[in-house]
Parts: sequence; structure tokens; C-alpha cells
Amino acid sequence: MAFFSSIKVFMTVVFVLVINGTALTVYVSKYLAQKKFLSARREAFARHIAFACGAISAISWVSALALGVMDGVRFSYAGVIGVYGALLFVGVIGSLIFERVVCAPPAGK
Repeated sequence: MAFFSSIKVFMTVVFVLVINGTALTVYVSKYLAQKKFLSARREAFARHIAFACGAISAISWVSALALGVMDGVRFSYAGVIGVYGALLFVGVIGSLIFERVVCAPPAGK
């Protein structure tokens, strides 16, 4: 039973990675080549999406690698997905806070 839980969790993480990669490719990639991507106000939404997708990608890849290492460990699908979802939530919020601090326009503008 643990084998099937780990496969389901792994497939869920891979599905999130595919959706995340699609969002990056379809929406964000056209903005990345612009010189003012990190500072222009009109690029703010694309920047938010890029930072959030970066957090989702990093957390998902680390989760997939951790699942591969913990091959013989027994766990429930709901428990692991709950932890994964919480990590994604915290990571996305953290990345958006980081984006706001790093990409803030200079004072007076």
C-alpha cells in the first residue's frame, strides 16, 4: 500500500511541475528578455507569477527528490500532500514578499 501512496504523491508532484512549467513557458518567458523586467511597474504581475512559479518549482523538485530517497518509508497520500501544499503556500507567500522587497521601486518614484 505504501508503494501506491508514494507513486500517487510522486505523480501529483510531477503534475504540478508540468503545470508550473507550462505557466512559465506560456506566460512569463516572453517578459524575461525585457531589460526592465525586475523594475518596471507594468511588469509587476508577470514578475509575481515568475517568482511564485520559481518557488513552486524549487519546492516541487526538492519534494520529488525527497520522495525518491524515502523509498521504503510508509506514509499516507493525504498527509504528504497536506505537507506539500503547506510548503507550497509558505514558499509562494515567501517568494512574493521577497519579490516585493528586492524589486521595490526606488524611493521617490
